[in-house]
Parts: sequence; C-alpha cells; structure tokens
Amino acid sequence: MKLTDCYLEEDLFPKIFNHAVIYKDKIQNLSQVLSDITDFYKAKGSRPIIYQSMLDDNWFDEIKDELAGRAVKEYFKL
Repeated sequence: MKLTDCYLEEDLFPKIFNHAVIYKDKIQNLSQVLSDITDFYKAKGSRPIIYQSMLDDNWFDEIKDELAGRAVKEYFKL
C-alpha cells in the first residue's frame, strides 16, 4: 500500500458524514470556495465542517487570517 492511498482514504472519510475537504492545489479562489460551501450547507439547514487535505499539512495555518476574517466564520469548524 502506498502512503498516498492512505492520505486519500483519510480525505474521503469526512465525506461520509457530509463534511467538506478542500485541496490547496485545486482552489483558485479560496474566498469563493468558502462562500460556495457555506451557501450549500446553509441551504440544507446545516453547518459546514471543512477539513484540509492530509496532503496539505499546515495549509490552514497559512490561510488562518482569511478563514478567521470571514463574516461567516461561525459556520466553520477548522
């Protein structure tokens, strides 16, 4: 088994519970992605819980100011 397979399985696990996993290398506009996720979950009457990919270790530390500064920050569990 390759380590990458383990990481991908870890990334897929939260999806079972309707959580979101975001990937640093797949996002061009972080603010828009966070808004889209928030709108999606709010429309379902739920609170989004967002995780970073296991392959993007410490990415949330890099973007913590943007995450903390969002008007909808109460919807995120980081």
